[in-house]
Amino acid sequence: AADALERHGAVVLRSMISLEEVGQLRARLHLQSSMLDLARCKGSPHAAPVREFSAKPLQAEDEDLEPFVSTPGRQHFYLRGRIFEEAVASAQAGAMPLVWEHLCRQQAARQDMEAMRPYISEVQLMVSDPCAVDQFWHVDNAASGVTLIVPLTPIPEDMGATLLLPGSHQLFGQERF
Repeated sequence: AADALERHGAVVLRSMISLEEVGQLRARLHLQSSMLDLARCKGSPHAAPVREFSAKPLQAEDEDLEPFVSTPGRQHFYLRGRIFEEAVASAQAGAMPLVWEHLCRQQAARQDMEAMRPYISEVQLMVSDPCAVDQFWHVDNAASGVTLIVPLTPIPEDMGATLLLPGSHQLFGQERF
């Protein structure tokens, strides 16, 4: 996986967290499936799609939690340093061996990175409504880093899945880091 991440700038880690862990995370973040979707779902109810979302239960627990809207229909809830950050720790933990290996490889390739310490710059819940306006192409990290995406609902291609440009991590050269 580390080789693929280095070569392509992206890697898919299937089964990084179990469906039960997905269900626990969905419950903690108040993400619910409709009764119809649950009835249609074959297998685990944690695999049923989430088609609607209300921020009210989250905001009842954290009154200062406000979404950032990047495009119409797309809300980002910043969780770092808030009561919900602990909920996503298990999802992050599964990727840490790969993230650590990737950062160590970067550090070995660059002598001036010796003093750099890895840190988590942001943790967010991103909710994209059906028919949300596409996001413009953008770079997630202003410095050398890794973006971890953990979908908590099935994302079929026709729903507008996240698109990644393989190799784009090398577009800006080393001057960005």
